[in-house]
Amino acid sequence: GPHPDTESKQFKKVNGGIKWADEDEVRYRVDIPEGDIRDAVLAAVATLDLAIGSVTFVNDDINPDTNPCSGVANTIDFSAVPVDGDGGMLASAAACFNTKTKVISGFRMRFDAGDLWSTDETEGTFDVQNVATHEMGHVVGLAHVNAAKDGCLTMYKFSDRGETQKRTLGWGDLRGLDRLYD
Repeated sequence: GPHPDTESKQFKKVNGGIKWADEDEVRYRVDIPEGDIRDAVLAAVATLDLAIGSVTFVNDDINPDTNPCSGVANTIDFSAVPVDGDGGMLASAAACFNTKTKVISGFRMRFDAGDLWSTDETEGTFDVQNVATHEMGHVVGLAHVNAAKDGCLTMYKFSDRGETQKRTLGWGDLRGLDRLYD
C-alpha cells in the first residue's frame, strides 16, 4: 500500500546492538563497473558514513579489509546469476561480528542480478541507491522495521519499483544510529 505521510520514530538493532568500533576505518571493494549504478552505491555508503560520524567507510578496490567470517574482502557487488528473479529478494547484506563484544569486523553486500535496476524513478525498475542505503543500514547494525507506520523509514523491509524515498534516512533510522553510535 501507500507509504504513510509522517515519519515513524521506530528502529530495531541487529542482534541486540552490533556496531563497528568507534574510530574504525572500514575499507571495502565495489565490484561494479564505473558508471551511474556504482556512483549510486557509493552515495548510499556515504549517507550512512555521514550519519554515523565515528566510523569511516573508504572505497578501496585495491586493498580492502578482509572479512574475517568469509576470508575475502569486504565487498559490494551483484550476484553472478539471478537469485530469485525479478521482484523477490532485491539484495542482501551480512555483517561479521564478535558475538561476545558485538563489534562488527567485516561485511558483504550483494544485489540480485535478476532484478531490473536504475538510478532514478524509471518505471518498472528498482532504484539501486534506495536499496543500497537500506542494505548499508544492516551493515552498520540496523534491523528491519515492519509496521505499516514505518513505511517511510529506510529500514522498512519492503521497497517498491521506482521508489527513491529511502535514499535518505528517516527519523527512526537516525534514532537507531544515535543509540548505536552515540
